[in-house]
Amino acid sequence: SPTTYRWDETVWTTCPVVVATKDELCTQMNRLRLDKILFVGDHTTMSQAIALASLLGQNEDVSLDPNVVPNFSKNVDCSPGTPSAFSFQLSYVRNDRLEEPGTTPSPGNPNCGISNEQYCYPWSVDYAAHSGRTLLIVNTGYHWADDWEGYIANFQNFVGKIDDVAAND
Repeated sequence: SPTTYRWDETVWTTCPVVVATKDELCTQMNRLRLDKILFVGDHTTMSQAIALASLLGQNEDVSLDPNVVPNFSKNVDCSPGTPSAFSFQLSYVRNDRLEEPGTTPSPGNPNCGISNEQYCYPWSVDYAAHSGRTLLIVNTGYHWADDWEGYIANFQNFVGKIDDVAAND
């Protein structure tokens, strides 16, 4: 049976949800001069990225298999839905803690976190190397448990990386 969830309009009649379309997203990406959407985060973020890829018809060779590197990058062609030829990149990088630990994990071999049980694939070089405008969507999930000081320090480091990239533009 399908595991797709849909908003029940009869429960929340004052809060209607309109399902986005590829043409609408392409129009807004073009209008905002964005040419990349980059998701960086844990498995929840991966689910969001895959859902968007599926909505855009770009879910081929995207895997939820834990034995496969989950990262992906797809080119979304918006023609003929937009007035001029336009496309954008949709990417996902698995990184449970938004940190760059200096090593690259592989399926079954996590490389970050207190007990080295989380996955932190490098993301900042991909973000910095893109010369266009990027919509960056990030999430760490609940990978910090009760270590709020660690979370705050790590988030400050993350924001610092973003600031460094902006300063070099």
